[in-house]
Order: sequence, then C-alpha cells, then structure tokens
Amino acid sequence: MAVFLEGKTCCPICKIVIDKNSNFHVFPAMTWNELDALRIISDSVVHVDCLNLTGLSKSALARSQLVTSASQNSNRVCAICSCHIKTPDDNLELGYITDNIISLLFDYNLAQFHKDCLRQWNGLDNLVKSVIELNSSGEWRGSWLEIVQRKLQTLTSYSSKKLTQ
Repeated sequence: MAVFLEGKTCCPICKIVIDKNSNFHVFPAMTWNELDALRIISDSVVHVDCLNLTGLSKSALARSQLVTSASQNSNRVCAICSCHIKTPDDNLELGYITDNIISLLFDYNLAQFHKDCLRQWNGLDNLVKSVIELNSSGEWRGSWLEIVQRKLQTLTSYSSKKLTQ
C-alpha cells in the first residue's frame, strides 16, 4: 500500500503535492505490468479529481478492492487445495496478471499457492507455458512476470525449451 507523507507525497497524475485536506485515494500495488493502464496509479496516492479525469476511476477502484481483499491474511487460500496458507515462505503469489478474459492466466489473477501443492499439481506445466507466452508476447513489460516464471520453473521440470519442441 502506498504511503501518504503530508507535504511530500505527489499525485502521479498532476505531479502536485497532496495535502491532508485534499480528497485523495491511496492505492495498493495493483499491477507490475508497465503496459497496464493502471500502472501509473499503482502503489500511489492520487487526487480524486485527477483520477476522475483519467477515466480510470471505476476500474482502479475495482482492482484496488480485489487486490486489497486478496492480500488479507484470512484470504490467503491455496488455489489448488483450498486450504489457508499459514507460512509466508510457502506462499507463491502471482499478482494481477491480465485483463484478457480469454487468457488462461486471467483465472489466476491474484492466485496464491502452497509451493508443495504447485509441485504436485498437473496444471503447473500449462501455467508456466502461459506465463512464458505472455512474457514474450509484447503485452507485458517489466520484471515481475519473469520473476514469477523463474519461481514456477524451480517447482517443475518445464523449461522454455519445451516451447520449441
């Protein structure tokens, strides 16, 4: 979640310092994709008026709510076994990946997994393949997806070489 420092925090849209009497919204880190329209306000404090001028208000508030809910400890549930993830070291979070509803990855937005469940899951190779394809598609910019890909590949024997076979 972004931090508001009175007299120091600037709105990423207008670049003006936000004071405590301003109407503003504090957004969590909602996307790591630099090509996502919401990237400019992800993990930021934004004037409400500026947000409204962008046309992103509705989608930003909806995504913010999704991300905030998913990050609550009580909602840290493995997408495979449906059990609560108690240990942070055993949790692999995918984050918000795509708005493309026809993508296999859409269903894995904000998904969290026990690493042990992932190792045994028969869908892991397809997930890795989809992450690799998105990362090389031009629809993603930034390092997050590559980090997720590496983490997933440490849990499986799947590698990018299999794409060419």
